[in-house]
Amino acid sequence: MLSQGASANSNTAEDRAGGLYVQASTLTVSSSSIDGNKANYVGGVYTELSASITLMQGASANSNTAADWGGGLYLGASTLTVSSSSIDGNKANSGGGVYTELSASITLMQGASANSNTAADWAGGLYVQASTLTVSSSSIDGNAAGATGGGVYAILLSSITLSQDALANSNTAEDRGGGLYVQTSTLTASSSSIEGNAAGVRVGGVYAILSSCITLSQGALVNSNVVADWAGGLYVQASTLTALNSFIDGNKANYGGGVCTLSSSSIMLSQGALANSITAFFAGGLYVQESTLTASSSSIDGNTAREEGCGVYVRMSSSITLANNASVEYNVAKYCGGGISLEISSTLTFANHTRICSNTTTEGPGGGIAASGESTIQLGPGVLTLCNNIASTDGGACALLEASALIDDDLSDASGQPSGSRTQLAVHGNTASNGDGDGLAVLVDSSIKLGVTVVALAGNIAGQRGGGLFFDATQQDEAGYSPIQIAFWHLDLVDNVGQNGDRGGLCSYSRISLLLGGRTNATGNKAARGGAMALSDAAVLVQPGHMLIAQHNSAQLDSGAVVLLAGASLLLLETTKCLTSCPSANRGGGSCEPACLSLECNWDCGDCGKQRMDWAGEDARQTCDQDTCSFFKHTYASTISEGCAPVCFTAACDWSRELCADPRDNVQVSPLIDVATFASIQMTQK
Repeated sequence: MLSQGASANSNTAEDRAGGLYVQASTLTVSSSSIDGNKANYVGGVYTELSASITLMQGASANSNTAADWGGGLYLGASTLTVSSSSIDGNKANSGGGVYTELSASITLMQGASANSNTAADWAGGLYVQASTLTVSSSSIDGNAAGATGGGVYAILLSSITLSQDALANSNTAEDRGGGLYVQTSTLTASSSSIEGNAAGVRVGGVYAILSSCITLSQGALVNSNVVADWAGGLYVQASTLTALNSFIDGNKANYGGGVCTLSSSSIMLSQGALANSITAFFAGGLYVQESTLTASSSSIDGNTAREEGCGVYVRMSSSITLANNASVEYNVAKYCGGGISLEISSTLTFANHTRICSNTTTEGPGGGIAASGESTIQLGPGVLTLCNNIASTDGGACALLEASALIDDDLSDASGQPSGSRTQLAVHGNTASNGDGDGLAVLVDSSIKLGVTVVALAGNIAGQRGGGLFFDATQQDEAGYSPIQIAFWHLDLVDNVGQNGDRGGLCSYSRISLLLGGRTNATGNKAARGGAMALSDAAVLVQPGHMLIAQHNSAQLDSGAVVLLAGASLLLLETTKCLTSCPSANRGGGSCEPACLSLECNWDCGDCGKQRMDWAGEDARQTCDQDTCSFFKHTYASTISEGCAPVCFTAACDWSRELCADPRDNVQVSPLIDVATFASIQMTQK
């Protein structure tokens, strides 16, 4: 025991233990010092073989130096308890303050400190290998590492616990893990802070890799950490992060200002966790790649990205879920996705009341959300609110790009009757300053299919076309039709404005289906042409039982309600007894099905008129293509129940002679068939 001002100072050893060597023994240091000692290995105290060390009542192990590892103390299969004492200002190559291994245990408590230690390589403060570190009401501050782990370096199934106002602040690492480096280990921080740390390359706060597990709870703080490249606050690779009622605020990085997660990692934010006021080049709040993120009763607010994905940047088959009053608000990005950016086959799921509001892109689409690269937005039960978002180009609230989709939990039965958990999508007060679709913009072969969702778009403003909704042209077949990419069950368009363009509350260049038994209400919308709805080379298919209302809309030029441009059509479908050989899935899909060419089947929703009939007069002068319409199909196909073959139902092939007699008769009474078509059929019959 060293007590009452005893000292073991300024000693030197050529090999190890400049101050004291303790093997399978107990050392208690009270109000005494072990300072200024030097050795090749372990400048201060070297312990092994179940030794036990206690520093208490103002004891110190300060300013010791080791050429290799363990500046202050070394623990090999031993225990260290530090209470109201200090391990400060020590130096080593690795483990500037303390170096532990072989199931050792360190406890810092009651105002203990491990501060201002330095390591040329790893672990400026504490090196923890296959050991445990518990810090309570104590500090690990101002330590520095030349490579990795400024405050703590933990590997090989180590366990770190920070609690009761423990501090791991203002540490630095030249390479990665300014605050803590955690590899195949666990870190639990409760009512503690990891703040103001910095790293030269990656991760100012906590670097966690290789199946590590990080838990933040009870007001834990990971704030104001800074890094030049990846992850200001936390970096999670092939690991898990759970934040409960905690704060990840004010961090800065090039990628992932708050959290950067990669390689099958998992992040959970819940119970009021916050990821706010963070700055990055990409992903101001969270960067999620090949990983999952769940945010429940939490907020991702006030973040800034100098490029894309300000609140959350999600890519490469990642999946995120926002639920239970989660919010993404007041984020700002330069390009895609002020609130959330989805890329490369990623998925975003909403459930139980979520808000995406007041986010901004300064030079790109998707003020609230931008989804691209075949990504999917899934609406679950509850309410999703997209409000007051601003995009400089398209999609004030949400932009769907590059074959992405917005869908819900529709489980429609064979009759087409919507079935599934009801969802509400409220889109209001959004702006597309210089583009199309202030509410929702659907671009580049993307789609919306909402079979059980009540969609309300109100008070949105588009700088160009589509105050509430804008649907760009999708890929078309050889007949010039696109497949049905847009479907709504319940749609309200109220007080939306197409400000400088000539298209109204809804502007579409793609086919839209208004689903069975639903309701569409367009009220008080304004545009130059087509106040409520403007269609160009597109069709709206109103399914049986769907109520379509357009009232009190206005246009500066033409058609206050609906304007049909460049071959557009509005088709009201009736409930009829269609042949079993023409199921509903075959109708209106862009391909002519002769079996569907009847009044009962609604003339195949116009497909045959577009694909077969418009050029029938010219086609009748051509020779039948025997490669596609063989003699067998032309004459004997009925023997194998093929019936009227679509490839033979052309004017050049005489409308397939007797096998297509019924469709030919139906053509004569169809309102969709032009004069040239009818004349060619008459000649064939004669």
